[in-house]
Amino acid sequence: MPTACAGLTENVLNNCEKPITGGANDRIWLVNKADIASTTPDPNNPYLVTAITLNSGAFLYRYEGQNNSVDLRAALVRQRYTTVYDHEVIFKVFDNTPEIKKQLGYLGQGVVVAIVESNFKGSDDDSAFELYGLDAGLILNANESNKSDADTQGAWNLTISTSEQAKEPGPPKTISYGSYTATRAALTALELP
Repeated sequence: MPTACAGLTENVLNNCEKPITGGANDRIWLVNKADIASTTPDPNNPYLVTAITLNSGAFLYRYEGQNNSVDLRAALVRQRYTTVYDHEVIFKVFDNTPEIKKQLGYLGQGVVVAIVESNFKGSDDDSAFELYGLDAGLILNANESNKSDADTQGAWNLTISTSEQAKEPGPPKTISYGSYTATRAALTALELP
């Protein structure tokens, strides 16, 4: 039997010792949503994942940008009967080979989850990595290359986000294996060699 939704349970205070820091690392990992075998949620916090397991032969795929080329957004969407969230990851691909175009074509056909590293590591250096689209998945909603764009020199500008039909139940989840170092090592071990 389901339990009632929780109300507020704790104070939310400013962190004066480690204030929040904006922005994200220029590296993200994408994984096919279907390739996630399981995640281990923290028993005390549904927004904390303590482990991720991929199906045999599956990997995290690294996408690298440069000069603050990754933007992240999560926003509340209040609907008639429910409250959900939009997740959005905007990033650039600074290459244009046939192999890159092939992967962008695959991305346009799939449903993925994005793992991103925020610049803010948290009070205990355990809050840097977030999962966007873990429950509903993300789809490619924009992919554009403007060869006349002096700032990007024709890089691909991509936006992956929740669809209109499948929103996320809450903000992005944090993934932490207990510390920044342990989490980074665990995720790197899942990356395509």
